[in-house]
Amino acid sequence: MVNRSRTRCSMQQQRGRAVFHRMLGVFMVLTCALSAQAADSRSWPQAVVAWRGELASMNPDERAEHTARIWEYMEQQWPVEWDWILQDADKDTFNRYLTGGESDLPSRLTAAALTELSSAPETPGSEPDSDSVLGQWQRYIQACRHRRAERLQALSKHPRIIFAKHYNLGGSHYAYTEGQSDAQSERHFRPGSALCLLELDGGDIRVRTLLDDPHGVIRDPDVSYDGRSILFAWKKFDYEDDYHLYEMDVASGRIRQITDGLGFADYEGVYLPNGDLLFNSTRCVQTVDCWWTEVSNLYTCDAQGRYLRRLSFDQVHTNYPQVLDDGRVVYTRWDYNDRGQIFPQGLFQMNADGTGQTEFYGNNSWFPTTLLHARPIPGSGQLVAIATGHHSIQTGKLCRVDPSRGRQEADGITLLAPVRPAEAVRIDQYGQGGDLFQHPYPLDAETFLVGFYPGAARHPDDRYAHFHQQRFKLYLMDADGHRELLAADPQTSCLQPVPLAPRSVPHLRPSTVDYRQTTGTYYVQDVHAGPGLQGIARGTIKKIRVVALEYRPAGIGENRNHGPAGDALASTPISHRQRQLGRQGRARRRHGASRWLGLFHRARPHARLLPGPGRRQPCRADHAVVVHASAGRDLLLRGLP
Repeated sequence: MVNRSRTRCSMQQQRGRAVFHRMLGVFMVLTCALSAQAADSRSWPQAVVAWRGELASMNPDERAEHTARIWEYMEQQWPVEWDWILQDADKDTFNRYLTGGESDLPSRLTAAALTELSSAPETPGSEPDSDSVLGQWQRYIQACRHRRAERLQALSKHPRIIFAKHYNLGGSHYAYTEGQSDAQSERHFRPGSALCLLELDGGDIRVRTLLDDPHGVIRDPDVSYDGRSILFAWKKFDYEDDYHLYEMDVASGRIRQITDGLGFADYEGVYLPNGDLLFNSTRCVQTVDCWWTEVSNLYTCDAQGRYLRRLSFDQVHTNYPQVLDDGRVVYTRWDYNDRGQIFPQGLFQMNADGTGQTEFYGNNSWFPTTLLHARPIPGSGQLVAIATGHHSIQTGKLCRVDPSRGRQEADGITLLAPVRPAEAVRIDQYGQGGDLFQHPYPLDAETFLVGFYPGAARHPDDRYAHFHQQRFKLYLMDADGHRELLAADPQTSCLQPVPLAPRSVPHLRPSTVDYRQTTGTYYVQDVHAGPGLQGIARGTIKKIRVVALEYRPAGIGENRNHGPAGDALASTPISHRQRQLGRQGRARRRHGASRWLGLFHRARPHARLLPGPGRRQPCRADHAVVVHASAGRDLLLRGLP
């Protein structure tokens, strides 16, 4: 591991960057305050009329430059009206109006806004300027306000929402967000963050800052089932701290630290039905095979940070655990064992004690490349998630995941906003252009809170940095893409919304793990069960080889291969022994607990599994999905795409 100490020069550079960011923040606040003071003297319709008049006297080059500044200024000073224009027209159409064209645009936009209303609003027809250009824009704004009021009715049961302000997470890969203080290779940390509370009062929305940190990053808020506490991850300094779990008491605002330890990052925490916490952590001390970047796996502890236990034992990342209605946990898992690096990062599921780890969606798929930020849609058995890429930050396309329609490729995937079928494509950087989404929270089957950036354009020279320049805003959105802006900040993104309210406690599944034991038992019921050995005659498979993989805490060189799933640096399996299969294709084996094993046979290798402490668990040693497992830290079987 890299030594945690940094040189004095590095520390001075870090402090210098912090001072620069503070000075820049002060400058931007003053600039925005002066601009807001000028904008307060006129309404948005008045500003539009004035802009059109100003542009009429300019030459074409001046108009182009001025319209670009107007668009940016409007986004900052009138973000709600700016978004209405994007919904009902688009930027280019609005710019053509400002420069003298599209003279009927106000009336067209008004008609578009009125079509969604359940009843027509009162119009200012008796006003003297009702037929003027100003009056036309005033009617449009009035129609939009009525439409907004009707849309916001979906928040009547969720009038208080917690969210975080921070930079767009991710770097060269969707999962590299640990920002560990002693990172060996890639690390990302952009200071300036806040934990905020959005409150809906009638038609008015207020945003209140609960915790502000200009030097650190606050992320991953989760609300306790009784609605009284907020769990979040907080990294206060770049090199002098790491992400750890904290909890805020809503009534008093008091904050207590739950986990600690310099050199370990704990993040993406959630409350479990039994009162414990589940989170992602770098405490496994492993690195990604091909990039020497820290790996995070799933851990659990009690509400005080005690009884820390590791639940997932994967070679590379597991991410974003969320609790389903029935008490299971769903999470994103990057499978790198004996595969290419890029495909897939599908969804896995397990019990809250770490047992029952198996596929939820897409483990034998090329598509989606990655399913991230998955959350259950209440009472439906479905999820809302982000379909994204491998070499991408944590943004992509909003989708619905319905495993009842299928678990591979696009069978159970429907793209949302607008609703449209998904195409099973094979793309590394999937979903990184056009409308972009992050961190959806489903209020019901049709309505979501979501971080959204409209119409992003891919940068031809830099596939990552330009995403960090985009400021995601917080929206209420339905499945068809109708939306209303809830919160925006010109300096950073507004993300990770969670309603602040009591909610039903999911089904509590009693733990079946006996931590007094150091071994577990696995057995193969029928090596031919499932699709993995279709076409292979019974009796062909005589033996299976049991192997284990040793993970690396640091890079030791490269041994690359190449294939349709991308380059990979292969791990070296360590052979244990062969097992003779019985006449019915059965086998039994006892092994050390909490360690990944693999089963190989000559016909079509291979399946993998995880025996649990003191547990006996049936499995199918093929490429099939294990959906019937019910006890122990059970056997995980996965196949190749």
